[in-house]
Amino acid sequence: MAVDLTRELEYMNEEIHRRVDIVGEHVVWFMFQALGAGSTYDDIYDEGNTGAGGRTYDPGIRVETLYAEEIEDEGRSIEDGRQPTQNVRLTIRLKDAILAGIDEVGEYRPHLKDLFLYDNRYYEVYKYRARGRMEGQEVLLLVDGVEVYVEQEMMNDNAPAYVPVEPAWPNQLPEV
Repeated sequence: MAVDLTRELEYMNEEIHRRVDIVGEHVVWFMFQALGAGSTYDDIYDEGNTGAGGRTYDPGIRVETLYAEEIEDEGRSIEDGRQPTQNVRLTIRLKDAILAGIDEVGEYRPHLKDLFLYDNRYYEVYKYRARGRMEGQEVLLLVDGVEVYVEQEMMNDNAPAYVPVEPAWPNQLPEV
């Protein structure tokens, strides 16, 4: 008897979506507006030009996540000026990214300048990978982000508006 991968993928999606409904973890995703489509920035220094508008982002969209792993900076915060930056790894169901409205979800290039908000911290995407092919379609997005201090690092840019998000703690434990 042959295994129908399409049916198996639907079973997986049902169970994953049931878990997401219980846990409810998500990020707010801000897609970067490319040069000519809204952003103006120095191509060499990758920062906004003074008085020219700077980098611009689309309004934030809520994207459900399967898993978010926060990786605390291993350096120590000392008075001499070192500012710790946190990293985060996200696992997002490709179908959720499409439903949320992220453009070109299977391609990494359009998303390397995107920002996302998780646990009231902004992160810049530095790895974006579509993984887990079934029936010729990717199943998961794996996204790594590094914390960005918007008020310090984006002086000449149109940073996304601060959108406080309640922590995504589960309101009940998943049933086994």
